[in-house]
Amino acid sequence: MQRILPERKTSKNGQVVLIVLLIMSVILVVGLSIASRSVTDIKISQQSQEAARALWVAQAGLEEAIKSNRTIAAGEGKELSGVDYSVTKTGIGAGTEFVFPESVAADKAVTLWLINHDTNGEISSEKFPGGGRLKFYWGNDGTIDGTTPALEATVIYATGGNYRARRYPFDPNSSRGTNFSGAGDISLGCSLRGKSYAFCTTNQITLPGGTPYFVRLKLLFSTNTPLPIAVSGNHDFPQQGNRYESSATIAESGVTRKLRQCQLWSTPPSVFDSVLFSGENIERGL
Repeated sequence: MQRILPERKTSKNGQVVLIVLLIMSVILVVGLSIASRSVTDIKISQQSQEAARALWVAQAGLEEAIKSNRTIAAGEGKELSGVDYSVTKTGIGAGTEFVFPESVAADKAVTLWLINHDTNGEISSEKFPGGGRLKFYWGNDGTIDGTTPALEATVIYATGGNYRARRYPFDPNSSRGTNFSGAGDISLGCSLRGKSYAFCTTNQITLPGGTPYFVRLKLLFSTNTPLPIAVSGNHDFPQQGNRYESSATIAESGVTRKLRQCQLWSTPPSVFDSVLFSGENIERGL
């Protein structure tokens, strides 16, 4: 008669081994998952730190280039925190079209220079001629209501040894009774350099004779939402300032951060437009 008890014991031992292996597999998978996540978190944290360091160096290089008013080649600037940087400087604004780099809030004046500046940003020589012509573009939404933006263009020029101001206001909403140039002088749905604008002047305005210095542009009646403004002319505009592009790279990881900033020529405060005195009445072009 055969005994089967040993066979049952062997079967139980096999089951125990299988359960132990399964438990060890689960523990191993969980452990590897935790380790992998920890490595990933450490890598992300390290990359974040390196990105912040590269961004800080790029910002420092940008400020140094603007302060010194020059290009900084790679390896030329002082190394910061073990990170090298470079900054390029290029002129902006030359040509017959100029789009302001940033949108403009209501009642905030922006300036388009019509006279040359030297490399230090000082007025140097004539550029855009008296009698030249300008066309203005502004706004995003062509809806005509109480918040439709009007545009005021104030030209500052010199003639006969006196400085004068001439204003050209344009209001697409003729129902406001502003006595500005109305719908007949304004076109809807305009474009310049591939960008769309709600309004533009139908015809170019002719600047007064003499030496034009700059034109100040201001949005009226609109909401606080900044809106785009652009200008085109029948002659080349002078350079309006410089664009600085800074780049910093961490050699070990290859992490790179870049910054760009446009630095326009400085302008007189907007109150200057209201107090300008030339010995005669300030002219108003309508």
